[in-house]
Amino acid sequence: MNSKVYRFLFFIVLAVLFAVTAIKYTGSWYVYTLFTLVFNGVLLMGFRKNRIFFDTFFGIFLWLGFWFKFSVRIGLLGTTDFVEATGAFDGSGRSFDNALIVSTCGCMAVAAASLIRQKFFSYLSLQTTLGLDGISNFYKKYRIYVCILFAFTFVLIAAANIHFAIYQRGWGAKTILPAPLPGIFTWLLTFGLSSFSALILEQELRIKNSPYV
Repeated sequence: MNSKVYRFLFFIVLAVLFAVTAIKYTGSWYVYTLFTLVFNGVLLMGFRKNRIFFDTFFGIFLWLGFWFKFSVRIGLLGTTDFVEATGAFDGSGRSFDNALIVSTCGCMAVAAASLIRQKFFSYLSLQTTLGLDGISNFYKKYRIYVCILFAFTFVLIAAANIHFAIYQRGWGAKTILPAPLPGIFTWLLTFGLSSFSALILEQELRIKNSPYV
């Protein structure tokens, strides 16, 4: 099958999942519809012609973590139970609407930033102007050391957080560290390590010249 057939089947699956979830969703249908359009739009933006690797990486990351996970949970599993502490969230349709509106606004900001970058900043031209190609040269020269350092840091941060419970999503920290260490742990676990991994993946794709494999 060619790529057009795969895309067609993918959109059919999305349409079916959307329809099933929309029927079971207890909030307003137009809120879930907007939620669907924005997150799937950001996913598609990650594969447009003038994309950069971060557009693709975070498009897939956000789509899986928000829209796909939510739709499967509501539409296919039929559950609204959450194991995390949820504060004022009471599971009502209004609470779901409020959560989806906040998520949609955040995703729209990501889309806007991507479009602004495409309109006013050329990633390829800036590589030479600002010396960003130096990152690739540095990585090629010290590749093994960078990978070892990243792996060591990843394991160290994860192990420390498991043992001391410094950052727990939806729960209060059990160990309070002096500032600014709590902020550093939170940033690394929620965004920082994934950003570094995306940068490493981009360089690996450049070296091996085999996109998305």
